[in-house]
Amino acid sequence: MKKTMLTLLIACCFLSCNEVIDEVEVPPYTTFPNPFVDQLGIYFDTNRYPNSAVSISILDGSEDELIMLETVTSSPLTLDVSKYDEGMYFIEVAIDGTTFNSTVLKAK
Repeated sequence: MKKTMLTLLIACCFLSCNEVIDEVEVPPYTTFPNPFVDQLGIYFDTNRYPNSAVSISILDGSEDELIMLETVTSSPLTLDVSKYDEGMYFIEVAIDGTTFNSTVLKAK
């Protein structure tokens, strides 16, 4: 009886430890390098999103839109960001109405 209870207890612990708690969606794009200095690259898989509406925004901490690209058709993109101050910037990429966000750091 003790062996059966122990087996049942171990099985319950094992099963409860393998539950999916949350799923984290990975943004479908990559920024490089991060941190960056004068140029920022953004890569997304155009084969994965053919004929998709893609827009990219770069915002500063006050949420002022610094760069807005409404129709992106090629990848990778290289953006000249040399005129902006060092600090943290927010990348917002919208693909067919779904918005993804990430942060990048501008260094000296």
